[in-house]
Amino acid sequence: MESSPAVTAALALGIGSLVVVASERLRIPALLPLLAVGLALGESGAGIVDADSLGSLLPAFITLGIGLLVYEGALHLTARELRKAPRAVSGLLTTGAVVTWLLAAVAAVFALGYGWAAALLLGAMLTVTGPTVVQPLLRRIRVTPKLRTALSAEAVLLDPIGVMLTVVLLTMLKGAAIVPVSATMLFDGARHMGFQVLAGLGVGLAVGMGSLLLARALSVRGRTNAQQLNLLAMASCMIAIGFGELATRESGLVAAVVAALCLGSLRSVGIADLHSFKQQIASITVATLFMLLAARFDVRSLGETGWAEAIFLGALLLVVRPVSAMLALVGSHLNGRERAFVAAFAPRGIVALSVAVISAEDLAAFASSGASAAASGTLVDLARFVRDAGTLERVMFLVIAGSVCWASIVGPIAARLLRVGGSRPSGVLLVGGHQLSRETATALRRLGVDVTMLDSRYDHALLADAAGVPVLRGDATDLRWLEDQECCQDLGLLLTWTGNPDVDAIVARWASERLGSTNAALWADGKVPVDASWLELGGGRLLHETIDGVESSRWIVSAWSKPDAGAIPFLVVEGGRARFLAPGEKPPVGGKDDGVMLVGLARGTKSGIDASAAGESASTGESAASNAPTAAAGPSSSID
Repeated sequence: MESSPAVTAALALGIGSLVVVASERLRIPALLPLLAVGLALGESGAGIVDADSLGSLLPAFITLGIGLLVYEGALHLTARELRKAPRAVSGLLTTGAVVTWLLAAVAAVFALGYGWAAALLLGAMLTVTGPTVVQPLLRRIRVTPKLRTALSAEAVLLDPIGVMLTVVLLTMLKGAAIVPVSATMLFDGARHMGFQVLAGLGVGLAVGMGSLLLARALSVRGRTNAQQLNLLAMASCMIAIGFGELATRESGLVAAVVAALCLGSLRSVGIADLHSFKQQIASITVATLFMLLAARFDVRSLGETGWAEAIFLGALLLVVRPVSAMLALVGSHLNGRERAFVAAFAPRGIVALSVAVISAEDLAAFASSGASAAASGTLVDLARFVRDAGTLERVMFLVIAGSVCWASIVGPIAARLLRVGGSRPSGVLLVGGHQLSRETATALRRLGVDVTMLDSRYDHALLADAAGVPVLRGDATDLRWLEDQECCQDLGLLLTWTGNPDVDAIVARWASERLGSTNAALWADGKVPVDASWLELGGGRLLHETIDGVESSRWIVSAWSKPDAGAIPFLVVEGGRARFLAPGEKPPVGGKDDGVMLVGLARGTKSGIDASAAGESASTGESAASNAPTAAAGPSSSID
C-alpha cells in the first residue's frame, strides 16, 4: 500500500493522539505504546505511515517539535520552583552532563565496540533525559518538592544543551575525518557553541520579555483572555525558535526555553489554561514525532541485537547514571535517599531519538559527498565512523525502551523504599471560591499553611488572586484532571463547599478515598448526603446563610489561640499543618505559645459584638502573619 506525505502526517497525528489518550487512561507512559503502534503502521508493518515521504520536512518538523516540548516544560519552571533545589539543578546541568557524556562514551567503546568518534557522539546524545517521560512519571510518583524540581529542571534544561553539544561535536568530528585536528578546530568548535548559547539567550530574552509585556497589556484586572494567552504563547515559542535558528543553527531551542521561563513568570488567572493548552500541544507533538520516527525504523535490525547492547544498557542504568548523579549532587541540599533516587531515575525520550536520527542521516550524506576528500593523517576513520553511526538509531530505540521500562517499574518501588515522598502531605484545597472560602484561605496562609482554592468562575478566581490566594480554575468533578494538578501532589486536606450537593458529594467521596475520611470534609447547603466517609463541617449551619453572614460582616473568618463561647472554630492549625475540627468536638487545649491556633467564624462588628470578643480575632491572625510566608499568587482554577 503506497503512502503519501498527507496520509503519513494525518495518520501519525490522528492515531498518535488516540494512543496518548489510551495511555493516559491506562496510566502508563505513552512512548512505549507509540513505539509499538508506529512499528506496526510503518516500514516494518503495514507501510501506511512513511516518514521518508516527508523528505526535508521531517528534520524541520523535528526541530519545531523539540522546541515545543522544551517550551512547554520550561513554562512550569518558575523562579520559585528553581529555588527549591538550585545546587542540584546546576550540578546536574554541568557536572552531571559532562560525566554522563564521557562515561557513556567509554561504555559504548567497550560494550558496543564503537570507535571513539561514534562513542563520543552517542554519549552526547545520552546527556539528555526526557521531559515527555520524566514529568508524566513524576505526576504518578510522589516525591519531595526539591527532588521533583531537580529532575524536572534536568529534563527540560538539558535538552537544548545536549542537542547543541551533539551538533557541535558532529561538526568537529566530520572535520576531523577529512583534515588533521588542530587547536584552531577545537577553538572554533567551542566558540561556535558559545555563540549558539549567547544567541539563544539574547533571542529568548527579547521574545520572552516582549511576550510578557504584551500579556500584561492584554490583561484586564489581572485576567487575561485564555484564547489570547494561548495564541500569544504559541507565537512566542515559534518566533523564538525561528529567530534563534536564523541567528545560528540549534540556538532556537535555547531561545524557546528562555522565552518560556519569561512568560511563565506571568501572574494571571489565565495561566492555568495556558499550562493545560501547552500540555495538550506537547502531547500531540510527542505522539506525532514518535509515530513518524518509529515508522521509519526497520524492526529487522533488532535481529542484530545481542549481549553487547544489553551490557551497554545495563552500564547506563547501573553505572553511568549513579556515578554522574553522585558527582553532580555534591554540595546540594538533597539528602542521601533523594540522591539515590536521582541515581536510579533517568529515562530517555523523544529528543534523544530525534537527535540520533538526524545525526546519522547527516553523517551518511556527508560521507557520500566528502569521503574522497579526506586527507592523510586524519584523527577520525570516516568509514568506521559512518558504519558505527548506522547503528545509532537501533541502539537509541533500545535505550529508550529499556530506560522507560526501568523508570516506570523501579521508580515507584525506589520512591517507597527510599522514603522520598516527604513528610505527610500538608496542602489544603478549598473547593468553591465564595468570600467565606477566600477569607478562610487567607487566614490559613497567614498561619503558614499551603492553601489552594479551586473554582470555575473567573470573578471568583480574580478575587482570590487579588487576595494573594493561589487559585486553580477548572471543573472539580473532572477527577482525572484534578488528580494531575500540581497542588494535589502535596494534598493533605480538602474542604468542598460549593453549595451544589452533587458536586460536593463527588469531590468529597474522591477526597475521602484518596486522603482518608478525617481529611475530607463537606459543608452542606441543605440535606447532607448520607455517607460516613467524610466529615460534615457545618453542623447544621446552612452554607448559604453562613456565606451571607460573612458577606454582611456579621461573621468574620479569624484565627485565635484560645476557644471562645461566641466563636465557631472548624480548623486547627499546628506547626503549619491543618486538620478539621468536627462539629461538637472539643477544641484542643493549648495556645499561641504551644503553636496551636484555631481558625473559624468569629462575631463581626455588624452583629453588635466586636470581633475582639472571640479571644484573639482577626488581629491575632494578622500578628501570626508577620512570621508566616508571604502569600503568593499561584495557578488559576475552580468550581461553582
